[in-house]
Amino acid sequence: MKDLYDELRRACYRGNEGEISRLLAAGADVNHQSNRGHTALLHLMRSRTRSDGVLACLDILLDAGAEATKRDWSKKGQTPLIAICSRKAKAHTAAIVDRLIRAAPGVLDNLDRRLGSSALAHVCIRADRWSDHESRVVRVLLSYGAETNTGDFLPLVLAAESRNWPLTEMLLYAGADPSARDCRHRSAKYYFWQNGWEKALASHSWPVPKVSRPAPRRRRRRMK
Repeated sequence: MKDLYDELRRACYRGNEGEISRLLAAGADVNHQSNRGHTALLHLMRSRTRSDGVLACLDILLDAGAEATKRDWSKKGQTPLIAICSRKAKAHTAAIVDRLIRAAPGVLDNLDRRLGSSALAHVCIRADRWSDHESRVVRVLLSYGAETNTGDFLPLVLAAESRNWPLTEMLLYAGADPSARDCRHRSAKYYFWQNGWEKALASHSWPVPKVSRPAPRRRRRRMK
């Protein structure tokens, strides 16, 4: 079984559709995890093959029952969705993200264990090296209801910090809260002031932010 998994892992990394189908038909476990917790689907997300090859291989794995919510066993605890969103987006990345979420809608709620960041935040980390491919990925994530105010690193803070106005505008329209603070105790409002965006923000009517913060702790009364 281990030999079959090793062959399946190599076939996924190379994007070999025919070999993946052959190995699955031979009895390879599509959800088998290596000693690091890597599945065939996770290896495919790290593949460097051409776009149509990755999409075809992804369809084969998902049809065979690959679980898109399985994490690896590293400190990051990455899911396939976070793995693909952590890499520089290509022309096919948005389509991969769309298929992963449709296969397992709950995968959007998973955070990176080490950074405490969502898939959306991982895309926004590269806000200073932005392209149309990243924009399409963000639109797909937001269309499925990705949380904008959850995690240790907030997407809006990352966008404003990188002076990326198109991404900032997209997140504000999605309900991101400018006053929410991340794990560094920084809010997007500070960067708005630093970037000189006050007039641009005042000229727009933004929707009410979707605030998702933990409830404040109540003080215990001392017994007399």
